[in-house]
Amino acid sequence: HTVSEESIRADAETMPLGEFERAYLNRWSALRRDPIIPSADWIACHHPKSKIQGRPAFAYDVNPERSWAAIAVSDGKHHEVIDHRAGTSWVPSRLKELEERHRPSSIATEVAAPGGSLIPEIRDLGVEITEMTGRDAAAACGQFYDRSIDHELRHIGQPELDQALAGAAKRRHGDSWKWDRSDSSVDICPLVAVTDAGWAASSAPAKKTKPIYAY
Repeated sequence: HTVSEESIRADAETMPLGEFERAYLNRWSALRRDPIIPSADWIACHHPKSKIQGRPAFAYDVNPERSWAAIAVSDGKHHEVIDHRAGTSWVPSRLKELEERHRPSSIATEVAAPGGSLIPEIRDLGVEITEMTGRDAAAACGQFYDRSIDHELRHIGQPELDQALAGAAKRRHGDSWKWDRSDSSVDICPLVAVTDAGWAASSAPAKKTKPIYAY
């Protein structure tokens, strides 16, 4: 009901076998590492009927190889991946579409990360981007972790997000930490995107609007 056969087939053809078996067949693989957010806590945050309430915030991320990119949405509690596609050329036009349709409080990305190179092209389309510093990214990770452990975060159970969390690594950033794109055993751009979207939603000024449901 939530993932099409075409989507699963595409993942089976492009993902390493161990990653596919872990994500879709619940099999352990050699790539396994202890998840940073315990599975029991992540399951406790699973709310299949959760939706955005209020004004949304978006964030995008690109993996180091620039082979995949992801866009996510959050209202501070609800976290959802709304796009995860190969390549990066689709990102600017998709963000422009989302900005025109939903008038988000913020669209964010980490300026020093791979996705930072897309900022000029996105701005050329008239879309304003909130540039996240390394300190902002670390704060976003801290918020995401705390909300997950406290079961305040909500997600709808998406394979690409579950897979990213299962294989994600972290690295020190001062006294805090950030997601480590290079050392993670899987593509974690969906996880980084939802993490940054949650930060963007919490950092933006509150403004009431009608809930949105379709992306």
